[in-house]
Amino acid sequence: MGIGTLGLCSVETLMGNTLNNMQNTQKLFPPEELKTSLEDYFGKYFRGGLFDPNVPLPDGKILIADSFEIETVTEKNNIFDIADIVIEHCDAIGFDASALKDGVIPKGMEINKRGVVIRQPEMHQYLKIDELVAYDAIVKYNNGFSIKSLLPPKDWKTIKNIKETMSLPKGKIYEDKKNELTILKGDFNYDSKISVQSIKPNLTFPPDQYIRIAISKDIVMDYFNEETKKVINQIKTI
Repeated sequence: MGIGTLGLCSVETLMGNTLNNMQNTQKLFPPEELKTSLEDYFGKYFRGGLFDPNVPLPDGKILIADSFEIETVTEKNNIFDIADIVIEHCDAIGFDASALKDGVIPKGMEINKRGVVIRQPEMHQYLKIDELVAYDAIVKYNNGFSIKSLLPPKDWKTIKNIKETMSLPKGKIYEDKKNELTILKGDFNYDSKISVQSIKPNLTFPPDQYIRIAISKDIVMDYFNEETKKVINQIKTI
């Protein structure tokens, strides 16, 4: 599995069709071992392990934070354990999920760590199910914000006149006149729920899991000019 992009991510999908196929999702790793493995893994990249200021950002974006912490789960469940709750959510949008009662995932339903996706010709909808705990840990980022730029970080100091260009319900967007740098800051949840396949002999993740990883603000700030630093510091809290 590739590490993915340093930035915002999409949700990976876990598929299955019987109760037996879902039981492995409830395996719990020793919490301290799991936490140490994830702290080492995310810490490597947080401290700049993937950051090369001489090349453009992967996908042109990066997530930045003051710090991060790992919170492991102590109890997991699967979609069948909370079938009544899922069926109720699906009934509200006109999708029949009653097959869950029989240990079968209905055709057109996909399961991810945060809920279910309904894919049918007349419907494509994501339903967040807070009661579903099908992940092993949460990576929590403190004071996260994102940067978009097609320029390599070594050239960011040439960017001037960063101004607020848009106010969002939960945040604000700042850009320069040439659109060479975009800063998105606000009350967004950058926490990332992580599924793990193994921690020994190596830490591995499910195939195609797209992981959100942040880099330390202390590292990135060195590549901004004083004008941009001032803007970022002013929007530390919104």
